[in-house]
Amino acid sequence: MEVSPELLQHPNVMSPLAETEPQRQALKSLIAEIKRKNIYCALMGLPSKEQSRGGSETILLVEDEAGVRRSVERTLRAYGYTVVTAEDGVAALEWCRARPGEMDLVLSDLVMPRMGGYQLYQSLRGEFGPVRFVLMSGYGDRRMDNGEPLDPEIPLLEKPWELSEFLTTVRRLLDGRC
Repeated sequence: MEVSPELLQHPNVMSPLAETEPQRQALKSLIAEIKRKNIYCALMGLPSKEQSRGGSETILLVEDEAGVRRSVERTLRAYGYTVVTAEDGVAALEWCRARPGEMDLVLSDLVMPRMGGYQLYQSLRGEFGPVRFVLMSGYGDRRMDNGEPLDPEIPLLEKPWELSEFLTTVRRLLDGRC
């Protein structure tokens, strides 16, 4: 994220923080150092350059809540990914059967009507072999609806997540580093 020089020169921005010219120069140097070390990104919950490099891979996004689905889709598209959406596991499985090998990663909500994320994961593995898969959950527990624990090998993103955590998880899985 760039801090424009005009913004730093604006008296209403700098005066509460630095009243004299030496203070303003020191503040500018501090801001430059923070940006250089990606501390700003970490403090603001923003992705660093490495995390935000995005990609062109195809991600199948499976989420039953329309607002969440649209928001995650917009985010992924903003970082260059091709996104296909499905409202539940049944629709996602149908898409995968119709287009085998076309998706690079599945990003799925854990709890959904008709077929949840874990059942989708098991079905895809049974039909297509290993699959890059991330589960998302707002429940904060690594358990399925029936109380059984999830496979610890499947990454789980707890909603709400930090953008940097989300993008890093997606990128690492696509790069085969997770």
